[in-house]
Amino acid sequence: IGFTSGCSTCWKENIKCTTSNCKYTCLKYKYLSEPNNNEGGGLNSCLECDEKMCGPQFIKCAGCNRRRLGIISDIGRDDQEQCNITEIDENINY
Repeated sequence: IGFTSGCSTCWKENIKCTTSNCKYTCLKYKYLSEPNNNEGGGLNSCLECDEKMCGPQFIKCAGCNRRRLGIISDIGRDDQEQCNITEIDENINY
C-alpha cells in the first residue's frame, strides 16, 4: 500500500493489540459470519472490542483513523461520527 515505516508500525501494533485483546471475540464473529454492523446499526462484537481496546492506542500512534479523515469504509457509522472534510491539501502526507 505504501505506508511509511512509522505508519506501518502503527498498523502492526494495532493488529497485535486486537489479537491479544479480542482474539476469541473476533473468531466468533468470523465463524458466525456476523456483518460489520448489527441490526441496530452498532458495531459487531469484534469491531467494538477493537475500537474500545485498541482504537485509542492506534490514534495516538497514527494521529488519526479512517473515520477522523472522513474516509467511508464498509463499517457503517452515524453521520455525527464521520468527519466532513471540505478541502484536502494534497501537499500534506496523511
